[in-house]
Amino acid sequence: MHSLFKMARRFCVARFFVMGLVLGTATFTGRAAVLGNIDPLNIEIDASADLYPNSGVPGFVDWVKDSLPNSDAASLSNSIATGLIPNVTAAPGGSGHWYGARIVDGIAGDDQNIFLTGGKENDTTTWNIGPGTVGSSKYDITQAYLANNSTKLYFGMERRGNNGTTAFDFEFNRLAPTAALPLIPNRSVGDVLFSFEMNGSGSSGSATPHYFVWDGTQYAEQIPVPPSLVSSINNVVTPAAPWGFVNSKGNWALGNVDRFSFAEASVSLAETFPGLDLCNGARAFVQVRTRSSVSPTSDLKDTTKVFEYLFGGPDAELSLGTDCLAHFTFDGTASKDSSGGTNLTYTWDFVPSAGATLSGAGVTGPDGNGAYHSTLLAGTVDVSLAAGADSAPISVKLTVTQGTTCTSSKQASVTVLRPVSATAALSLNCLSQFGFDGTGSTAGAGVTYRWDFVPPAGVTLSGTGITGPDASGAYHSSALSGAAGVVLPVGVDQAAISAKLTVFRGNCSASAQQNTTVLRPLAATAALSLNCLSQFGFDGTGSTSGAGVGYTWDFVPPAGVTLSGAGITGPDAGGAYHSSATSGLASLGLPAGVDQAIVSVKLTVSRGTCSTSAQQNVTVLRELQASITQKASDGSTLSVTLGGSAPSATTLQWQRQAADGSWVNIAGATGSSLVYSSFEADSAAVVQSFNIDGTAFKGKLFQVPARLHAERVFAGVTCAADSAPVALKKVTAVDP
Repeated sequence: MHSLFKMARRFCVARFFVMGLVLGTATFTGRAAVLGNIDPLNIEIDASADLYPNSGVPGFVDWVKDSLPNSDAASLSNSIATGLIPNVTAAPGGSGHWYGARIVDGIAGDDQNIFLTGGKENDTTTWNIGPGTVGSSKYDITQAYLANNSTKLYFGMERRGNNGTTAFDFEFNRLAPTAALPLIPNRSVGDVLFSFEMNGSGSSGSATPHYFVWDGTQYAEQIPVPPSLVSSINNVVTPAAPWGFVNSKGNWALGNVDRFSFAEASVSLAETFPGLDLCNGARAFVQVRTRSSVSPTSDLKDTTKVFEYLFGGPDAELSLGTDCLAHFTFDGTASKDSSGGTNLTYTWDFVPSAGATLSGAGVTGPDGNGAYHSTLLAGTVDVSLAAGADSAPISVKLTVTQGTTCTSSKQASVTVLRPVSATAALSLNCLSQFGFDGTGSTAGAGVTYRWDFVPPAGVTLSGTGITGPDASGAYHSSALSGAAGVVLPVGVDQAAISAKLTVFRGNCSASAQQNTTVLRPLAATAALSLNCLSQFGFDGTGSTSGAGVGYTWDFVPPAGVTLSGAGITGPDAGGAYHSSATSGLASLGLPAGVDQAIVSVKLTVSRGTCSTSAQQNVTVLRELQASITQKASDGSTLSVTLGGSAPSATTLQWQRQAADGSWVNIAGATGSSLVYSSFEADSAAVVQSFNIDGTAFKGKLFQVPARLHAERVFAGVTCAADSAPVALKKVTAVDP
């Protein structure tokens, strides 16, 4: 009864472990699982362990699959070897392939995982694992093997030394080790430990199997061991695998394995893992260790890393990818059936976020739950994002089926982003600059912007955040928006600028390009001029000119003064006159009694919505006029007195007409009146008859034409005016 109870207890605990394997949700981040299922094949467990098949029984193989060149991508990850790495996982010149999983540990002084201070099997708090040397070569794990079919689990193990006792442990855990303690098993009730006590000395050796189950505090040995648990050791020197072995000196070599260095075993899965469901991807987290004996108080010596082992059944593996478009790729090619093949069917379920729709070759849906489906091995799904949404998270589930009932599922999610877009807007103002704005382009986390500005030769750019020029003459900015000042060289009034916005997100980008022409800022130059009339000239030469440029002159005279001239309009309601000419002449109408008027003149130069002005005042005088207003003492008197006027004149000069018709200044006569008596000196007498009071007589007539000459200098303009000439006469009698 006691033994039956123990056996029943053992199977109960083991079943708990198996259910954990099948249903556990633990993940093993960053570690790829290894599939050891070789179904329907069997590994030969020979009376004297070896690596090559020799029974000739159909369906039975051994650890060596072939001796062909191995071109598999070579790696060693979590102690699992793929391909061959000389002096790391194989001897130089090694070849061949194997069945199941091959586990390779560091050797001799290159071992990175040994128990530095012993450590006990049941108390992981005593474990101190690090790089070092195990001491005796008999404890040094070199390589091990693990495989299974639908009914049995197979073990193989090699050690560097062959003299003495070494316990080889294979521990199977339901839970993955924690990220903080990746080399420490994460134990739970029902976990299983197989230990094979290798012993060799003299002419005999053995590999005694032991079987333990974790009860929550310790690995409890199950006695007797399951009936199917058998093991053997190489009692004779045996050929090494074609990839090599590690000799006693710690070197990878080709040749023969010393006796008592290699052992192998097998056990029924049903006896040790009752209820194990290979159909649904049973797995465990495995570590191989050595210790001095199977006693729980013996010291631990060497260890591999923990690796995830798949017993078989289909294994769903999915990969999802996105690129710069609104779609994602799905790929189930890494999924395997129970033999590591691809004899599977595939069912994909895609559930997008609300408002997003999916389409693509081989994609159906949505169904009543909003899910889409595909039965392809791999493909592409196009995503239409909801209005206003820049991303769509999508839940993806792959279920692979082997046969009709064996399934395995994996679930992941992918987020599809709206494709990157670039919107470049350029704006102008009334200065020599332009605004650039990427508003409307893709925004959000991970998005960056780059503006490239290319001006013509000789034109330079500047502004906050603007760098350059680079070797190609381009300037750059990483801002979403900003303003760039443009410096135009002398003689250049405009510059055509090429602006390109590139929006980046990861390795995706989009660009938009615009051109703009920046003009020199408007300039208004108003020049006013005077002449000797009651008018002024206005001239905008020097102001901005060219296409689209307009001019507006505003003339505001004092009340009562009027303006006129070609192209001049007005007055308007405000009393102002206007002209749109570049230049012209404005005549003033001064009211009586007003000799001058101050006129306000403003020139406005406009182009589009831009304008600039220049303003001046001009004082216009009445036209200069000279007149003789008084004449006295003409005739026979000895002198003549004249009076004259010339308002606003700055100088007056009385003049007489010489005999040759020219006018000459009368010396000293610069006042408003003239007393003249130099008849005889300035003219020749003409004798003629006169009749005075009825009496005829002859007399000498002296006659001198005189006029008043006036000049005015105002605002740098010199004006002159002459009065109408007056004849000054003097008559003297002729002696009889």
